[in-house]
Amino acid sequence: MSEHSTARRSDENVNWWKTNQGIAVVLTTLFVALLGYLVSRPDTFTPLRDGFLVGFFPMASTGLCILFSLIMLVDHLRKEEMPDYALLDWKFFGFVIIAIAWAGIFFWLLVQVGYVITTPFYLFGLIYALGLRPAMSAFLAAVVISGVILAIFWIIGAPMPLGPEWLMEKWGLPVL
Repeated sequence: MSEHSTARRSDENVNWWKTNQGIAVVLTTLFVALLGYLVSRPDTFTPLRDGFLVGFFPMASTGLCILFSLIMLVDHLRKEEMPDYALLDWKFFGFVIIAIAWAGIFFWLLVQVGYVITTPFYLFGLIYALGLRPAMSAFLAAVVISGVILAIFWIIGAPMPLGPEWLMEKWGLPVL
């Protein structure tokens, strides 16, 4: 018996959704939906100066994800459950949905309020939710990371929405 087979469960009482095959069905469905979305976007097929299409790399990587998910559907480990899969529950699913919503709120606020105010609070929530305690440590880490990212953008000369548009105009700073 191999070392890897002792870490997996392959009995008949395994919840199918927590097997490699169940996870593969979910992943394949999500990646097919993502590919459909990419194909439906008109700018996906806009050519760039170098001859590539705007959506070439996102479509290629999504296609590879679909391929690997399909392989998981039929490989010899498809009916086995990894120990980590046993930890998947509705609470974890809710955490993932909230994290995605948190990112969506961040990107919306980034345009409305600006990087300087929005990013430390977004990163604080994310870092704290991922387990860095106490809260002051998570907040300090968020401020430092935000500062480093801002410095990198400033060094490479990339534009960044520092604050709300009306304030940027009032101070005579460039507006994106």
